[in-house]
Amino acid sequence: MADEKIIQELIDELRESKEREVTRLVAMESNISKLNKVLMGNGEIGLCERVRGLQKMLIPLWTLVSVIGLALLTGLVKLFLG
Repeated sequence: MADEKIIQELIDELRESKEREVTRLVAMESNISKLNKVLMGNGEIGLCERVRGLQKMLIPLWTLVSVIGLALLTGLVKLFLG
């Protein structure tokens, strides 16, 4: 009798554990879906496109910084040598 009760408790605990796992999996799938919408965009421009746009804007910025730095360096060299 006691063994049957222990076995039944173990079976119930296993069932509850499986139900919790299913709930966790459903929540994880929902979160993945939400993250996918944020990254790819949900009818709008997604985060990935915004990052690509920022990267495209940074290339001219670094070019401008390089040109100004080179001009300053050239001016300093001329000042000291000239």
